[in-house]
Amino acid sequence: MWRKILGRLPKSQLHLSSRINCVSSVSKQGTGRRKLEIVTDNDEKYVYDHVIFACHSDEALRILQAGDDVGVEERILGSFEWNKNEVVLHSDPELMPKSRMTWSCWNYLTYSDGHDKANIDRVSLCVHILLTDLPELTNT
Repeated sequence: MWRKILGRLPKSQLHLSSRINCVSSVSKQGTGRRKLEIVTDNDEKYVYDHVIFACHSDEALRILQAGDDVGVEERILGSFEWNKNEVVLHSDPELMPKSRMTWSCWNYLTYSDGHDKANIDRVSLCVHILLTDLPELTNT
């Protein structure tokens, strides 16, 4: 299911074009509530109740490790494995499934020797994303 945010978040809640160096826990004086302090590249500091990372897990982990208190987050974010991928933008229908009726927005093309079970060292996978066939984003 595709979803998008209706309306906009207040600009005070966004850090557009700001590289974040670290996120640290701070406690709000007198309340005992945990707050999060964000430090940007130009040493600007902001305090929030919640932080959402819109990046890959390794990048979020790097930012958290530059701060403090990363126990469970480090265990979770550090468990992901990464591979390098090659991306090619093409318009070649020969790389798509033979029958046009079977085309979908995500098309997988695999190669193997055909004799053994799939072996990650010998099987290559190619994913084609058919941009013109992606579902319409609906307001939810």
